[in-house]
Amino acid sequence: MKAYTVPAAAILLLAACASSTASNTTASQPSSARAADTRLADPETPAGNPANYIGDARLYQILARTPLDSSALAALSEYEYQVGTIFMDRVGEVAEDSNASVAARVNALKLIGERMPARQYVAVKAALGARDPRVRASALAAANRMHTAGVKDAAILIRSALYDAAPEIQVKALQFVGVDDIDLLRRVAAVKSTSPEVAGVIREMIQVAEERGSPVQPVDTAKGLIERVSASGNSLRFVPTTQWKQWQAAVGRVTIRTAEGRRVELPGDIEMVRNVVPVFFSADGRYVVYETGRTIRVRDLVTDADRLIGEGVAPRVLPVTGEFIFVREDLKGRAVQRDRTRVRYNVYAMAFNAPADATPKMLGSANGFIQQGIHGNYSPVRWMRIEDRNGLFYLTGDTIEMFALPDAFTSGAGS
Repeated sequence: MKAYTVPAAAILLLAACASSTASNTTASQPSSARAADTRLADPETPAGNPANYIGDARLYQILARTPLDSSALAALSEYEYQVGTIFMDRVGEVAEDSNASVAARVNALKLIGERMPARQYVAVKAALGARDPRVRASALAAANRMHTAGVKDAAILIRSALYDAAPEIQVKALQFVGVDDIDLLRRVAAVKSTSPEVAGVIREMIQVAEERGSPVQPVDTAKGLIERVSASGNSLRFVPTTQWKQWQAAVGRVTIRTAEGRRVELPGDIEMVRNVVPVFFSADGRYVVYETGRTIRVRDLVTDADRLIGEGVAPRVLPVTGEFIFVREDLKGRAVQRDRTRVRYNVYAMAFNAPADATPKMLGSANGFIQQGIHGNYSPVRWMRIEDRNGLFYLTGDTIEMFALPDAFTSGAGS
């Protein structure tokens, strides 16, 4: 689970939701815990009787200040010195206590996020079910910090926030989850309670994932028909001529419909494995890179010029650039083992608009394994995808080692 840069639509949604949260909670809180009052309580007002606090009322008082000024921080430091090693356990009690003020719970969750103690997992989980969306948002942030620190099962907490009733919390959870688990995104989008705005954000994320190599959901599973629309407005339709359903593989023809409505049929048979069709559009929509007959080709959708790049498989578009990548097996790295075959692939990059006599640039090599009985012994590069990890891109796959792609802002690929 990696942080994902949300689409522009999500940013607008976050801004709109943030402005409405302060005045109305009816639409942003879970149905099981919505307040009758449409206004959020003052952060410093306890939600219940302070006499019923789970923990030490002194700590609740200190954490109830907004913001935590220098005097509050000094008092907090002194309190920690007095109680010693149980300090974070006391903080966890505040975080999960529904009788605490919003401010106290939010500040407690911030402390948990900063220090990331794994034993506060239960407190964060409880806070994710709070009535007040500000507490739930803080709990989500703490859960993400715990996840990045390697706390076991913290990802479960983040995924649970995908179903939050507050759209801004859903979108933040989507940002933390990213586009790598496309099946999860589809499940969230299908939930009836998901708002149309959030569903729209999820559709954008699914589109990004598909354009980076994630599997596409067939429009007709029985017939194996696959359709995909790119962000540029170009679409493709894959129609199998031969299928091996037990392997999730097929060979077929691809027809493209440009954003302007022009129909283009790509030449040759195209191999599809695991619902990944090796046909991808450049960001501006002018070019399409595709694999046919284990060779890589580029079609200019404006001039219809079709260029043979050479031997290779599994093309992908390098995000934020005008370049694409593909791989060629280095046969010297092949070794047959008992139940699998070790393989090595050289990764190449090239600009879509490179001159006709240009040659691809080799970026490096990645090792992987072809395992017996998995998708008809097809190579895992067939369903590899590009992942975004904190602004850097990597090739990843089930049985292929992670391969770092060049920084999009310093890459000289294809030059």
